Amino acid sequence: TYMSIRGMLFWIEALEHLFLAVILFLLFLSIQRQDHSNKQKLSMAFGGYGLFLSLVCCIDFAFEVLRLRSWMTFAKLAFMVSVIGRIILWPIWLLWLGRQLAAQQDHPPQSALTPLDHGAEMVSTQADSAEESSPTTNGTSLTMPSSTGMPSTPGSSDDDVKELS
Repeated sequence: TYMSIRGMLFWIEALEHLFLAVILFLLFLSIQRQDHSNKQKLSMAFGGYGLFLSLVCCIDFAFEVLRLRSWMTFAKLAFMVSVIGRIILWPIWLLWLGRQLAAQQDHPPQSALTPLDHGAEMVSTQADSAEESSPTTNGTSLTMPSSTGMPSTPGSSDDDVKELS
């Protein structure tokens, strides 16, 4: 069981680097295709650094797998690349990401309303327009239908309507 667990952990650790490389490459492509006229998005320099980090992850994956060929040689190389990547490069990337996200939060774009905000805005706009153009007949305002579905007139109550039906 010890050997099977070690083998499973070996492949999980190696594939972790491969998946990170793919994710960072896709992030680079996403940043590259965004509209750069808006300063609120992730910078292209950040995407380039992510692409470099993706390359480091690919190298780390290759060294991890090549350890099966020559353990001593590639174990040392894999250790060096892992230390450089995990202790130096990843923290820089995370700090850079945090700074960019904080800058976006300090200066949200004008269209940063959530759908709930738009809904509340629509309701208040409709209420304002309804007050301005409420239908009146001879100075008497019309009211909404009662719970029975029959329209009620000013001065009548639901009890009067129930008695009629």
